Amino acid sequence: MKPPVLLAALLTLAPVLAQGAQAFAPRNPLPAVVAAPEGPQAGHVPLAMVMAQVETSTGGKVVGARQSVDRAGKPVYVLKVLMPDGVVRVIRVNPATGLQQ
Repeated sequence: MKPPVLLAALLTLAPVLAQGAQAFAPRNPLPAVVAAPEGPQAGHVPLAMVMAQVETSTGGKVVGARQSVDRAGKPVYVLKVLMPDGVVRVIRVNPATGLQQ
């Protein structure tokens, strides 16, 4: 098959192929990122605010952040911070108060 004919065939079949791919898509896809509840009901300082606070107080750059639980089962934000001297520090922050642990 010559390249122009092949291109025309692919362009003609593209809608059919797209519909076929949808048949295999999950019915209720999960979100890529599950955000922690925020707002007055949650009683937590938003993670974005904690990240900005840690960057300001340390002079470093947050390179990773997640919500977890400590050994006692209480929620905690775990942040990996690249310090100005090149060392990566792990900082734990209480989400209820925004204070480092």
